[in-house]
Amino acid sequence: MNSKTSASVIRTAFIVLAMPLYLSAQEDQEHSREHHKQSRYKVIDMGTFGGPNSLFSNPSSRVINSQGTATGAADTAMPDPYDPNCFFDCLIDHAFVWKNGVRTDLGTLPRGSSSFAYWVNNRGLIVGQSQNGLIDPLTGFPEANGVLWKQSQIVNLGTLGGNQSNANAINDHDQVVGGALNKLFDPFADSPLIGFGTLGSFAQTYIFTPAATQTHAFLWQDGEMQDLGTLGGPDSNALLLNDSGQVAGVSFVNSIANPSGVPTVDPFVWEQGRMADLGTLGGTFGAPYWLNNRGQVVGLSNLAGDMTYHPFLWTEPGPMHDLGTLGGGHRNRILDQQFRRGGRAGRFGGHRCSATPRDSVEAWQRDGSRDGAG
Repeated sequence: MNSKTSASVIRTAFIVLAMPLYLSAQEDQEHSREHHKQSRYKVIDMGTFGGPNSLFSNPSSRVINSQGTATGAADTAMPDPYDPNCFFDCLIDHAFVWKNGVRTDLGTLPRGSSSFAYWVNNRGLIVGQSQNGLIDPLTGFPEANGVLWKQSQIVNLGTLGGNQSNANAINDHDQVVGGALNKLFDPFADSPLIGFGTLGSFAQTYIFTPAATQTHAFLWQDGEMQDLGTLGGPDSNALLLNDSGQVAGVSFVNSIANPSGVPTVDPFVWEQGRMADLGTLGGTFGAPYWLNNRGQVVGLSNLAGDMTYHPFLWTEPGPMHDLGTLGGGHRNRILDQQFRRGGRAGRFGGHRCSATPRDSVEAWQRDGSRDGAG
C-alpha cells in the first residue's frame, strides 16, 4: 500500500502558503522609494486525527487547488482491523480536507475503516479511495472503491464488474479518472512489475491491493463509468486528466511476457475514444508524471536493458523526447511546477543526475535548451 505516497516518508503533512508582503526599499538615493511586492511563506502543519502520521499523496497528485484547499490522509489512534493486510500503516486512516485553517475528516464509505484523498479540483471536489467493509472473495484482502467527496457527501464510483477500484484525478468539469477491476481473469495478476525499481503487481501498484482480475482505466462522469480499454494487453490505469478531457495513464501493450515476467508497460494519452501509445526510450516500462492543458506529457521511461531511466517530454504527434542527464547515467526525477500550471510557455523544471555527486536542478525550454539552476 506504500504506493499511495511518494518515496520520501513524511511523518506530518504540511503545506506552504505564499503570503503577500509589501516592503519599502530605496533603490536610489536620488529617487523616491518604490514598493515591491514579495512573498513570505508560512508552513502549516496539517496535524492528525490522533495518530502519529499524516501525509499527502505522491508528487503527481494535485493535493492543493488554486483556492488553497488541501487534501490528504491522517492517522487515527485506532489499529487497522485488517492487520497485517493494512490499508497504509496499520492504523485506521481517514481522508481530510483543509480549508481556511480548518481540517475536516472526510470519513469513509458505510462500514469502511480507512480512506485516502488524492486530488482536489478548483471547485473543491475531491477524489480518492475508501474501504467498503467487505473482503474480496478472490484475494482475501479488504475491498476498496474509488470515491468522490462532493458537498460533504461521499459517492462510491463503483467498478467495471470486479470487486475494487481507485480514483486518481478529477478535472474542473468534474470528470474523474482511475482504474477499476473487471470480471476477466488476469494472467499477470501475481507478477511484479519491473519499473523504476521492483514494484508490486499491476493492481498492487495502481489499485493498491492484490487482484485476480484485470485492471482497466476508466473515465467517470455524471454517474457513468466508461472503460477506456488498453493498448493491447490485459491491464491499464488512468492517472492524470486535464480540463480538455484528455487522459494520461499506463497500459500493458500486449500479453507477451518479457524476461521480467510481464509485458511492456507504456504511457498513453486517451482522447475521444482513442488511446495513443506514447512509446518508450528503449526499455519495457514508462509512466506519465503530468499532463497539462496543451496535451503535453512529462514522465519517466526506462532505457534499453531496464537498468536506468530518463525523464521524457511528449508532444503530439510524438515521438517521446529524451531529456537526458548531466553526465550521470540514471535516477532522474521530475517535479515540475511551471508545466503543471499549464505550461503556457512550454517551460518546466526537473531534477537530473550529473556526473558529480551533487545533482542539479534545471529548467527545460520549449526549444530544447536548458537553464542550469545549480
